[in-house]
This record gives sequence, structure tokens and C-alpha cells, in this order.
Amino acid sequence: MKINFRILSFLTASILMLSSYLPASAQTETFGGVTFTPPKGWTRSTKPGVVIFSDVDKAAGRFCFLTVYAATASIGNPQTDFGSNWNEAIVKPFNAPAKPETQTQTADGWTAVSGGSQVDSGGTKAVVIMTVFSGFGKSVATYAMFNDQLYIPQLDAFNATIKIDKTVAATPGTENSGVEYIADPFPDQPGYQPQQPLLGQIRKSITTADLAGHWTAGAAAVTSYFSTATGNYAGTDTVFWGESYDINPDGTFESHLTARSGNHTTRETDAGKITMSGPFITFTSKTHMQKKYQFVAYMEMPKGGAVLTMIELGMNEPAMPFERVRLNCGHAKGYITCVSGEVLSRVPAK
Repeated sequence: MKINFRILSFLTASILMLSSYLPASAQTETFGGVTFTPPKGWTRSTKPGVVIFSDVDKAAGRFCFLTVYAATASIGNPQTDFGSNWNEAIVKPFNAPAKPETQTQTADGWTAVSGGSQVDSGGTKAVVIMTVFSGFGKSVATYAMFNDQLYIPQLDAFNATIKIDKTVAATPGTENSGVEYIADPFPDQPGYQPQQPLLGQIRKSITTADLAGHWTAGAAAVTSYFSTATGNYAGTDTVFWGESYDINPDGTFESHLTARSGNHTTRETDAGKITMSGPFITFTSKTHMQKKYQFVAYMEMPKGGAVLTMIELGMNEPAMPFERVRLNCGHAKGYITCVSGEVLSRVPAK
């Protein structure tokens, strides 16, 4: 089917009608704080936090899948809300461009960011268009994947019926008041790798109690060897390590390490305490010497997750100046990483 992407790419730029009137006869549905009128005759299915409407015409070779996500807490910026949803729902499963061109509209207290891209869905070319509505401390994402522009009127009609509950949601961390966030500390710089939108909010400062939870870190590498004389395969060496920390609000922790190199596997369990002083975070364990880190960033993620970024220093080494940190750190993957740094990810509580 022929798809005019110039027409389709910003279909949603004209459908921000969140305060539009819904006729009394419309068969509306409410899902996760979002009210809408489903396309008539489409198949409905659900997953946790997601409802999907689909229309597949095998004879004509066309299809459309319309996905609506339940309202979640906004990360705090419409473009960031869009980038986070686009990365999770479109980039990862469909290998779509990480930074699609977007258009933004604001009305009735909501900001809608829309973007689209051509993708390959099971060997068939299709178009994906996503719109993320942000406002009142929450965001709602919807996207459509289709391979025939005959679906445009139905998609336009559906989007015109969307209404989102305006009950103000608390911004992560603001329930306790006093929590402050900062702007992107590592924006794009000429000559450096382009940054991806941050997937969460960066806290201005943290306390030991903010570290409470289950944190993980790890890495892996596989090296294949070939004979320089014959060119034949000569074996593979696998190296990986994974470490977890269960941190209590008072800073005490237990850690578990699993590492493997070649055919040798190491497992260690340790315990200790974390102390914070100025820009430094120090881990003192029972079986190993102290490790001192410089705090770089603490990013709050939706649903209670977090990413802690640090740079290891010598025990007597002073803090690294910010200009040097800027040269060594960035968020090309949506979260902050640093050369010779360490990243811990907190698993959201179930």
C-alpha cells in the first residue's frame, strides 16, 4: 500500500481537542484515567497499563494497531515525556530513529508532542505516529501503526475524542516538599555525540535516605580469538560481572557480586555502610577497603526507579571540577554515564 509520509507524519498536529464535546450517543470507554471512543468494529485487547485496538484486512493487505497507555506521572517536561515513551515503545521494538522530528501544540492546560517515523513491522513497511499529552503532573501516550492512509479519518476521529482526567498528579518527590530538580546538566555540545532525551528528572541533591532500595550494576564482554597463522577460530573468552546492593535508609547495605572470566566464576557477599559528605559518596565494607566516589547525578525514573551516576576517586583525591565532568559525562542513551564512571540502577518497588 502506498503511504504518503509527508501527509501522515504529523496527522496528530491537528487533533489536540482534549476539551472537545463528546456526543451523548458515543460509546465511550475510560481506561487508566483516559476517556475515548474506540474505533467501531475493531478488535480490543489489553496488557498491564495498555489497551490496543486493531483492524487487520488480510485480503486487502492492510492493518492498523492503535495503542493507548494509561496515564502516568509526567517526568516534568513534554519533550522528555515524549522521548521516554518513544524510546520504550517505538525505538527498542522497531529500531526506529531515536530522534524523530516533532511538532508541539498546547491547549486547555495540555501540551501534545507528536512525532512519526517509517518502520519495518514483520517485513512490512508501516508508519508509526505517537502523541504524548503532558499536563497537570501526568502524561498519556498514544500511538498508531498502520500501512494504509485509508485509516487516517478513523485515527483523526479517535484522537478527537480523547479526554484526560485533569486531577493534578504529584510530581515525583514533591510530596515531601523541598525536593528540587535541575535542568539537563549535559546538553548537546558541538563535536560531541548527540544526547538523547533524559528518561527522568535530575535531582539537585540527595541524602543517604534517598539511596534506599535494591540497586544493580553490571557489564559483559565476549572476545573471539583467531589464529594469526591459519586464520582459524581459536576460542572465545567471556567476561561478565553483576553486582547488587540492598541499601537501607540509614545507609547500611548488603552486596552480592557474581563475576566470570573464562571458566572461572566468583561469587562474593559483603556488607557495610554508605556515608555522604559534600560531593563525595563513600562505601565502607567489611571485607574490602573503602571506595570513594564523586556524585554526578541522581535521576528519578517513572514508577519509583532511579539511576545513580558516580565517578570513582582515590581516597585522597579532590573532587573533579565540573568542566572536566562535563567533558567526561553525557546521556547518549537517555541516562547519564561517565568515562571511568559507575552507574547503579534502582529497581522500582513492586
